[in-house]
Amino acid sequence: MWNFSFPYKLKQVIDLCCQRNMLFTFDGKRYGPSLNIEKAFVAFVRGQSDEVGLRRSASRVPVSEGYVEFWLRFIGVREVVTFTLEHTWDGRAAI
Repeated sequence: MWNFSFPYKLKQVIDLCCQRNMLFTFDGKRYGPSLNIEKAFVAFVRGQSDEVGLRRSASRVPVSEGYVEFWLRFIGVREVVTFTLEHTWDGRAAI
């Protein structure tokens, strides 16, 4: 996440490549996926976690996970597997 939102370059890539008849279809009534992919893996990396005592830390804001999973399913990924790694700033990351 980038200040509780997406890095603008990631959003730009999604906006540029997710075009009708490229990654999804629309017949005037219904949307449909253009891809047929069985599984995707997404890694989410955070600098800290809820332990630091912030009322609104990144790990409490599931915006990125929901958006990325929705988008992948929208374009035709049937299963989305995620992995979240926290504490990359302070060296306490458990792999």
